[in-house]
Amino acid sequence: MGLDLFNSHEETLIEKFEMIMGWSLKDACEFASENELKKTIIAQPSIFALSYSYGLEAIKKYGKPSALAGHSL
Repeated sequence: MGLDLFNSHEETLIEKFEMIMGWSLKDACEFASENELKKTIIAQPSIFALSYSYGLEAIKKYGKPSALAGHSL
């Protein structure tokens, strides 16, 4: 989940995440078990980071949006 984004973004985004969170998002996406990924401490920051990355990709492809909406469970 999300590994494709690591090749399309600057390292600074990943480095900032790791500096703030103290763990590797890339390693979590690549090596964490399903049970580990379900833990809120891993899941919520990962979902945010990946959503943010997808948003950056959308801006690159389509331009800046006039509005945004979000949803969280």
